[in-house]
This record gives sequence, C-alpha cells and structure tokens, in this order.
Amino acid sequence: MKAWLLALGALGATPQEASNPAAELVAVASLEREPDAERLLRALRDRTVAAGALEILVVDRVPRTASLPAGRPLRPDLRAVLLEGLAQSSSWRVLLREALEANSGAAARAAALEVVGLAGDRSDLAFLIELAGPPEAPVSRPVEAALRKAVAGLARRRPSLARDLARSLDRLGPVAGMAVVDGLGDAARPESLTALAGLLPFEDLRAPVLAALAHAGRQLNGPHDEGARAAARQLLDDRDPFVAAQAARAVEALEDYDAVSQLIDLLEEGGPAATSAVQALRSLSGVDFRRDAVAWSLWHGHAERRWEESRAWAERASYREGGPDLRPGLRLLASSRYKRHERAELMLRALREGSPELAAYACRGLALLASHGAVEDLIDLLDARDDALRAASHEALRSITESDLPPERGEWLEYLLPDNDSWSEQ
Repeated sequence: MKAWLLALGALGATPQEASNPAAELVAVASLEREPDAERLLRALRDRTVAAGALEILVVDRVPRTASLPAGRPLRPDLRAVLLEGLAQSSSWRVLLREALEANSGAAARAAALEVVGLAGDRSDLAFLIELAGPPEAPVSRPVEAALRKAVAGLARRRPSLARDLARSLDRLGPVAGMAVVDGLGDAARPESLTALAGLLPFEDLRAPVLAALAHAGRQLNGPHDEGARAAARQLLDDRDPFVAAQAARAVEALEDYDAVSQLIDLLEEGGPAATSAVQALRSLSGVDFRRDAVAWSLWHGHAERRWEESRAWAERASYREGGPDLRPGLRLLASSRYKRHERAELMLRALREGSPELAAYACRGLALLASHGAVEDLIDLLDARDDALRAASHEALRSITESDLPPERGEWLEYLLPDNDSWSEQ
C-alpha cells in the first residue's frame, strides 16, 4: 500500500475517501483562513500529489477526507495555488495528457488550458488548439473562459507568440476564435496590439478585434503602436456604422490624435458612430463641444499649433549646454495632454542629456504627462548619484504607475518588468 494511503488512514480516512493523494492536503488548507501557499507548492513538487491536485481542479471541489467529511467547493485562492503548483511541475505536460486520457470532458480541458496559460511556450500552441476542440464542435463556457485566460497568459509571458496565436484563428471555430481575440486584448502587450491589427482586414472580425484593441489600449497607457493606430483609424470610414463606432472607441483608447479630423467628420453621420466619436473627442481633448463640429475644429487647430510650437522648441533645445533657461520650454511641453506620449518622448531627452537639476525638473513634467513610455528611464535614475534627481524620479514613478514601492531600482524592475519574457523580447 502506498505511503500516502497509510498516512491518511492513520488520520481516519477510509481508502475510498483517501483515493486522492492531494485531498487531505487541500482539505486542511481549505479550513485555514490564510493557507500556507509555500507548503502547498512544495508538496505539489511530488508527481503523485500534483496528479491528485489536477483531479481536484477538474471537479472544482475538495473531496471528502478525515478533516473535511462532507467535502466542499474549491476556493478561488486555493485553485490559484494548485494551478501555480502544477505549472511549476517539470512533468505538467505528461500529467495533463494522462488526465485527459481518463477524462476529456469540458472541465478537464478547461483546467488543462489554465495550466498551459501559466506554463506553456511555443511548443504548446498545437496542444492549446487541440484543447479548444474541433472547429465544428460547440465550445462550453468553461472552455471558452479558460481559452481566453490561457491566450492572455501566453501572450503576456511570451509576447512573440501573439502573432502565432492570432494566426491560429483559421484552425478554430467562431466561439474559440473570439476567445483568442479577447485573450490577446487582455494580454495588453505591444505585440498583442500588432497581432490584433493584423486581423482587421478580415471583415467578419473587425468589430470584436477593434473592441479588443480598445481594451488593450486602455490597459497599456501608451505609448501605442503606430501600426495598430493606423489600422484602427482607417476603419473610421467603414461603411458599417457599428464598425466605425468600434473604430472610434479604439482610436480613443490608443490616444490617436491623428484621427481627430476623421472623428470630427463622423459627427455629421449621426447614429452610433457619431456617439462614439463625441466620446472619443471628449476623452482626447478634456473638453466637451458635444456635436458642434465647428467648435471641435477650432479646438483641434489651436491644439495642433501649440503642439507644433512645443515640438519645434524641444527639437532645437540643447540640454547639454542649457540650464534654468530651459525650464519654461519644458513647462510648455508638459502643459497639455494633447499627444502626451509624444511630448513625454521629447522630454526624455532632458533626462538623458541634461544636468541633474534639469533632469529632476523634467521628472516633474513627466509625472504630469503620465506616460508609461518614461518608466524605464525613470527606473534607471533611481541609481543616480544626485539625491534630488533620485527623489524626483521616484516621485514621478509613483505618480505615473500609482504604485507605492520604495526607491529601489531592483524592486521597480521586479514589479514593472516581470521576470519572464515580456520585456526581454521587446
């Protein structure tokens, strides 16, 4: 008799109740207010325990044990720990295959998809498509949700896979295909935007792909891929008013100020496209002229002139030679959120080339613009020799990211640039 069965028998469990080697472990954890995740993860290194954990994930319930005679539904926090433990197992692929041979139902495939999302790589794309099911077969809600989550996980950890995931749509049915599109939107990586934009030529996918682009754009906080912007902008003229409305939401989320003229033109169309155009213009401008196209055109002309003045000054500025006299120009550059990511990119020159005093002043401007495009430069400044510059860069990082980490470069790198392929592949 196996050692785990003897141990559980000593606790009073019958062989039938003790048939799962992970059952008592998970049962005890489910009785704790704050389970010891590290203890669970260590136990899941054992292949037999990991196989038992997979059984529990499939049924989404803790079985009857000596500690828990009636069993109970699996808590979400414990489910997350079990999934993490399986993903860390060196034999997770074998365990999934064995489990699916015994049970290939929707719940088993959904659990397997979640593990693939946490641990998979390029070699697992065919397995992911297999788990989604044949194109002609119906897709259950659990499998659809798990597929979306798996795609998001893969595209976050391995951004270079985004395009391959998008190309998989021709091997999936419509429901599974939409789950992939939504998952790429959830991933919110620059590569995901590019992959989604590559799907816009397909007319039947335009509306959901534009919705996914908008979703990703809102999470990314820029700077955004110009190719994705241009692809969405082009569809503002689509003959389908619903697609044009989705395109307006996408260019709003991607902060595409080059689309403003087209958004103003949409005001004359009426219907959903005009409604979305008004919302996009409000968001991009910070003002509200409702459907007054003339007022919007006047605002746009003024904003463009101010932007051109700021850009011309920034391109002429000599930060290596300048000092306090450059502050008014930097202040002008940070005075508007119109094309804020482009403004932030210009202001980064002051960080890279200017004196510590001027760079610290630029940090305050970058905090106002709140573009994530400045984050990596600001993190590097946490190691600057100048105390005031370190403090200013830390304050700017806290403002832009809304995170309250200490002024330690390593902690910011770990938090914002995770220890996976997300940034190393960019």
